[in-house]
Order: sequence, then structure tokens, then C-alpha cells
Amino acid sequence: MESSSPSRFAGLWYAIPLMTVWSIYLLAYWPGGMSNDSIDQWAQMLTFKFTDWHPAFHTLTNWLITRFWLSPATVVLTQIIALSVVLGWGLDVVRRFGAPRWMPWLAISFFAFMPSTGLMVIMLWKDVFYSISVVAFTVLIFKITMTEGMWIQQPAAWACLGVFAALVALYRQNGPIVAFGTLLCLLIVYQAMWKYWAFALVLAFIIWMGIRGPVYDWVGVHKTSSPGVEIAFTHLIARYTNSDTLFSLEERSLLRRIRPGENWPYNCYMEGPLFFDGKFNFTASMDRDLAILSAKLIYRNPKVFLEHLTCNSSFIFQITQPSGSKYETTIPYIIPNQLGLVSESKLPGVKILLDHWTSESLQSFNWIIWRVPFWEYLLLAGVIIYGVRSKNWKAFLVLVPILANMLPLAGFTAGQAFRYVFSTMLVSVLMSGFYFFKGVTQDD
Repeated sequence: MESSSPSRFAGLWYAIPLMTVWSIYLLAYWPGGMSNDSIDQWAQMLTFKFTDWHPAFHTLTNWLITRFWLSPATVVLTQIIALSVVLGWGLDVVRRFGAPRWMPWLAISFFAFMPSTGLMVIMLWKDVFYSISVVAFTVLIFKITMTEGMWIQQPAAWACLGVFAALVALYRQNGPIVAFGTLLCLLIVYQAMWKYWAFALVLAFIIWMGIRGPVYDWVGVHKTSSPGVEIAFTHLIARYTNSDTLFSLEERSLLRRIRPGENWPYNCYMEGPLFFDGKFNFTASMDRDLAILSAKLIYRNPKVFLEHLTCNSSFIFQITQPSGSKYETTIPYIIPNQLGLVSESKLPGVKILLDHWTSESLQSFNWIIWRVPFWEYLLLAGVIIYGVRSKNWKAFLVLVPILANMLPLAGFTAGQAFRYVFSTMLVSVLMSGFYFFKGVTQDD
């Protein structure tokens, strides 16, 4: 059962140090980091012409935030406040359920100390708001498991769950798998309270469809399909073009419409050489025959597929980074653009120190600061230990949102990037200590 918190405003006290540290990052890298994707979305905001290539909901969120001040810093400040508050609230929740009083401060120290979190929160990427939503959603799942599902019967609890599920579904193209998959798991596990999970599921679906339907139509969003799975197929096919696998003339004809050449550029860790040299036809890659060809190739030569899958998904399961691999971290500056957006550090001396610390972290501490397998294994071990100790095997449900986010990446990502699994690190640091030390130490 939930115990009393040592302070009514504990969540706020936990959030303040994170806001402070991350605000220093913002000042040092003012007004935030923007990649090509960020610039593209900013241009959509300025012209009020939106596409859903990157989730239009995220672009619209940034547009709404910048009505107060048209600067990337406005978005970053909102991200800093939102992530700090959600993490502070989450730490207060685990504290209320019995975590030692020192555990939240240890987690805060990790969040503040690691440049991966400080640099990620100042990026204008959809992955930041998405990760914030996943963390909040997972904290609610935690409360459900710790109360044997009873929390959902509290007033408006199911509505809160449905709203956060909808945000998860809206902020990234793979979000619906995470949101609706998790709610279906709750519906199956806690069948006695099925109507509450059904209410949350229906509410999330209505919000998701309502925004992607009538709201997008009203705003004039051009619903261009984002080639997500198709990109994964072409990445896999690139591997096959560099093997001894035989292609028919018809199959070669299909591939030439997508990209010229018999042997496509291939790197199992990153998609850049294949997609971004001006030769790749993204429109042609949407051909449904590509999925059929991929299935045929896997059947024809499964060994090549397994080699690609193992290498492509290594950032999900391998603690240390493979030698010679490519792994995208962050871009803590604004790339050259025609929109007049430039980086102007307000704390150049601090920026030099942070640059040095970031460089050192990428070299010596990459496995714990930038890669997530160590943290996901730590969380998994903690949940197993807690499950054995408490016989509450439903505690494993807290893993569902991050697993639903990560597992598809193992087979359907064309590049390895920290931002894809940022939510996993946040949840793991937030909750691992609780599962290891709940009931072991008594300090109240």
C-alpha cells in the first residue's frame, strides 16, 4: 500500500535541481539543439503548412508553445520544466511506495550528472516530449501494479491513464504500439476491472483519432506517410545486395526504381550512406512489393537476415559499443539553415567545460552514460528480485511500455540512436533503485 510522503511538495523539491542543472545546459548551448528534422519542423511552423512525415502533433505542440516567444529556447524551457516535473513526481511516487529516502536523490544525481540527459532535453526533437509521456505513462502503470490494480478505481484515474496513453501514441509514429499495446495488457491481466481499462483505451483512441482526423483536417495537415517500416525493409535489402543472394530480373527492376546500382551502400549500424546521398527515391520505397521481396529474401537466405538483425539491434542489448560502429547521440547546436537560427552560447566558459565532459563521457563512460542496455538490465534484474521477494509478478507490467518501444527497433530501425531509447534510460534510472531496495532498508 501507498505510504505517506515525507513532504507534501517532495515532487517539486526533486524537480528543482533538475530544472537548475538543465537550465545551465540551455544557457551554455543557447537556444538549444536543432537537426535537419528540427529545422524542417520549424519551417512548417513559420509557414503554417504541416506534414505528418514527422508527427504533426509534435510540430503543432512547438507552434503552440512559441506563441509566447518565437524562439527554440521556449520549446526547450517547456521540455526542461515538463521532464523535471514528471521525474520529480515519479520519484515522489516511488518514495511513497517505500523507496529509501536517499534513493530519489541518487537518481537525481545521475540525471544531473549525465550529459546524455542534459543534452537530450535541450534538443528540439519529438523524442523528448515522447519520452516525457512514456515516463508519465509508466509511473501510472507502476501505481497500478503496486495497488493490485485498485488505483484505477480512483476518481478520474482511468481518464488520466487514457490521456497519457494518447500523448504517447501521438508524439511518435511507433507510439500507438506502446500506448494501445500496454492498455491491452492491463485489460488482460486485471480482467476484474475491465471496464476501467476499456474506458482508458476508448478515451485514448478517441483523442488519438480525433487529433489525427478532424484536428489535422482543420489545421490542413498533409498526411504524408512516413516511410518507417519501408526504410527498415530497404536497409535489410541493402544487406542482401552485398551478399551472394540471387535476385530475379523483376526484383532487380524493382530495386532500380528505388535506388540505382546493383550493390547498395550498407552499414548495419546507420542508414546515412544508403538514404541521404541524393540517390534514394523515398516515394518509390513505399511500394508494397518491397515487403514481399523482403520476406522472399529472408526465406531464401535466413543467415543474412540473422546477421543483419544481430548487428542492427546491438544498441538494444549490447552494453558496450561495438568497435567501428556508428551511434547517434545528440547535436547540441543549430545546424546551418536559411531560417536565421544560430547558436549563441550565453555561458561560453561553461560550454567549454560541458563539451569536454561530453567528449570524455563518449570515450570512457559511453556504456553507462549514452547506451541503455546496462540500465535496462538493471531495471529487469530489480523487477525480478522484487517479484521473487514480494510474489507480485504483475510488477513486470512496468516493463511493457519500454519493451513495446524497444523491441520493434530491434528489427525495424535503420539506424542506432540514443534518442530512440531515451525513455528507457529515464524509466530505468527512475525505478531501478525502488525494486532493489524496497523492503530491504527501513529508514522512516
